[in-house]
Amino acid sequence: MYIIEMIMYLVVLSIVTFQIYFFSMVEKTLQAEDAVNANSFGSVGLSIFLDCLVVIYCLRWVAREAWEMVDGGIRVYLRDGWNWLEVPTLLLMLCFSILDIITSGAPGMVEGEGIVVADTRTVFGSLCGVLMWLRLLYFLRGFSGTGPFVRIVLEIVKVSIANSKQPCSR
Repeated sequence: MYIIEMIMYLVVLSIVTFQIYFFSMVEKTLQAEDAVNANSFGSVGLSIFLDCLVVIYCLRWVAREAWEMVDGGIRVYLRDGWNWLEVPTLLLMLCFSILDIITSGAPGMVEGEGIVVADTRTVFGSLCGVLMWLRLLYFLRGFSGTGPFVRIVLEIVKVSIANSKQPCSR
């Protein structure tokens, strides 16, 4: 099950990374050409299909996280540090995909509110991309080649956080 979950996550990570890169290129092209033409964005259907795959994955992930909360209780759920990374990642993935569906026809314009929606999508996409790549460490823990390194990095982060909470002595 672990390997299947990792493969599904890698597929969704690839889709989101592609969409972030693709729409970045489209916006640069629009700025260079200074024209808005819905046909210049490529296949709108493909974009919506990919976003729907991401939303379906996110809904499955929400169900799994909800089951984990109900099964162990909220206190147990919040003790796991990975959950503190998973919840914002999940919310950003959903927001990014929904905004991407809204702006799939014309990323530069959505009924007069285009600049706000496009900028919000860009911010959500950027944050989502960073958090998704960080969450990849969760899956790398399970392999003998990368697991020890991930544990070392996590220990360094824990020690750094603990040291940053101590007051400076002069």
